[in-house]
Amino acid sequence: MAHGTGDVFASVFAGAVLRGLPALDASALAADVVCASIEATPDSHWYGVCFERAIPMLADRLA
Repeated sequence: MAHGTGDVFASVFAGAVLRGLPALDASALAADVVCASIEATPDSHWYGVCFERAIPMLADRLA
């Protein structure tokens, strides 16, 4: 399961828009962060995605 992906998407999208990205770019960034979070989450992780592992990528893309 990938619980929390909607929360991650909404948070990244809102933050990116507030930083001045157009909505289309913000949604693409949010989708990329969600995908990276899912990929970084080990099968043994019982609930939610490990979004913390995608933060460095997010910071690089927002710089």
